[in-house]
Amino acid sequence: AGALGSVALMGPVSLERLPYAAALPALAAGLVLLPRRGLLSAVAGCAILAGIAWQAPLALNLSQYKGLAGALRLPGAQVVAQRFGPLGRVEAVAAPALRHAPGLSLAFTGNLPPQQGLFFDGDGPSVVLDPTGDLSYLDYLTDALSYHLLQAPQVLVLGAGGGAGAQQALQLGARAVTALELNPDVVHIMRQELAGFSGELYSQPPVEVVLAEARGFTETATQRFDLIQLSLVDSFGAAAAGVHASSESYLYTVEAFSAFLAHLQTNGILAITRWAQHPPRDALKVFATAIQALERLGLDPAPRLAAIRSWATSTVLVKPSGLSESDLASIRTFAARRFFDLWYLPGLAEADTNRYNLVDEPVDFRAAQELLSDPEGFYRAYLFNVRPASDDRPYFFHFLKWTTLPKLLSELPGAWAPQVEWGTVLQGATLLQALAAGLLIILFPLLLVGEVRRAAGQIRTGLYFAALGLGYIALEIALIQRLTLFLAHPAYAFATALAGFLAWSGLGSRWSRRLRLSPSGAALLVTLLAIPYSLWLDNVLLPLLAAPLALKVALSLLLIAPLALVMGLPFPLGLSRLAPQPALAAWAWGVNGCASVVGAVLAALVAVSTGISTMALGAAGVYLLAAMTARGSRPQSGG
Repeated sequence: AGALGSVALMGPVSLERLPYAAALPALAAGLVLLPRRGLLSAVAGCAILAGIAWQAPLALNLSQYKGLAGALRLPGAQVVAQRFGPLGRVEAVAAPALRHAPGLSLAFTGNLPPQQGLFFDGDGPSVVLDPTGDLSYLDYLTDALSYHLLQAPQVLVLGAGGGAGAQQALQLGARAVTALELNPDVVHIMRQELAGFSGELYSQPPVEVVLAEARGFTETATQRFDLIQLSLVDSFGAAAAGVHASSESYLYTVEAFSAFLAHLQTNGILAITRWAQHPPRDALKVFATAIQALERLGLDPAPRLAAIRSWATSTVLVKPSGLSESDLASIRTFAARRFFDLWYLPGLAEADTNRYNLVDEPVDFRAAQELLSDPEGFYRAYLFNVRPASDDRPYFFHFLKWTTLPKLLSELPGAWAPQVEWGTVLQGATLLQALAAGLLIILFPLLLVGEVRRAAGQIRTGLYFAALGLGYIALEIALIQRLTLFLAHPAYAFATALAGFLAWSGLGSRWSRRLRLSPSGAALLVTLLAIPYSLWLDNVLLPLLAAPLALKVALSLLLIAPLALVMGLPFPLGLSRLAPQPALAAWAWGVNGCASVVGAVLAALVAVSTGISTMALGAAGVYLLAAMTARGSRPQSGG
């Protein structure tokens, strides 16, 4: 109830007051237990706390490194709109000096139009443009290239945000624009508070706004487009800091690119823009992903790709029908007039690269050649992990290779820190910390508690309950990651999976005494059921991506039920064997808890390294270990 309730409260209750709302049930529980007039006291106490929350909401401490903090430091800056919901907090900021033009050509000499910014959980901005200003700068960004190869295209903008992509499409001749946006709060702000400033962009043709997740839309839609545009859907600060390294993104997988390509017209183009980094990472991974997506269609990628970069952004074009001679000429002209560098084009020579936005070596050009000729060799040798992401390993932002970390330190002395994905490093440090603390907490009672120390079979007991803790949390995390694509956002996936697992496995525990199962048999049953969930769950979920959210949540809860019910059996059945030895039972409970903490971090690292399916199969194997450990064990007497 708490998992689902927390999501339901986001929106009706403001972010600053949400902690008070979460505290109310705990306060009520304590007050109800008072000896007299408990119910009346609970109601009175909750009413007092609710009054305090309304009058004195908690203050948020915004990191000074967030984009929002920087925008609010501008002269005359003010928040003009704010909404909060399950997908996060959206704030619109107006400031006379606010300007955002990622990778703007150094050839542009005009004035930027008035802008306002949308910030998502403090990151951003996604700009909102005043259409009465000079919008010519939109033709001086790297993602404008596609419009020089198409005539009056029908455009799909993925992650529309503040509408700059839609404005660019209109400015550069699109006949119709479909703006895809997942967050309804963004659309509300654009149609209400920012409607006048944006010229009613999201309320009138030729822009059609669709509230949907990109994969769900493209997997099921029948409409085809001349151009599908995916540009900078995350902030530079978050991308540069590596905080997304272990976060799932189903926009940048081979399966996603394949779905996008399937919705192009005959001469359509898929255009992806990412932040330019040195040494290159994001753009190379996009390029490698496009190669695999084209090869899945049975197409030779070399004549169907193009890539350019500015001082801050890099754009990769994919044209399944192939780039014509006129396309190649247009790309060269576009890049030369705007001082953009070509780093891949059919027939491109190295001498024609790295001319304007200079780097020490044309690494991106050479990498593109190797990715087309010997991808496996390049993946092994390159400093960073640029192997394409997949739906089974949807970690596009995971670039760190532990094996090349010493080489990275030696080749970039004094400049290696910004190149490391610190999210992954911190996960590794957290795992070591949890292991150290867990071993201490598990082993210490063996020295102090005589009943535990003298109990026969305590090692097998510890292994059994540790395996249950590791396996349970790993399977739960695997289901959360699978449901992230299905439910379109981690918040929905986490709340649904957590609620389902706790409720169904709680019922399984409640019914465990009615079943004639041994702890070993129960753990083996989990193993047998976890294997099909690990291998074939996506086959059930993907055809239903376009279903309404409420229906998908209900279906997810039903799909979780069989596995979670069975997963609720081994723990209470194992504890029942220890009933004659209370101290050993308490120790086993603690072992299980420690293993769950370690398992949460370990499962995330394993999933990033090997894939969700492999991690889930590993969890099934851990339950098999538990079954083997418990096999033949008998209740011990005395102590």
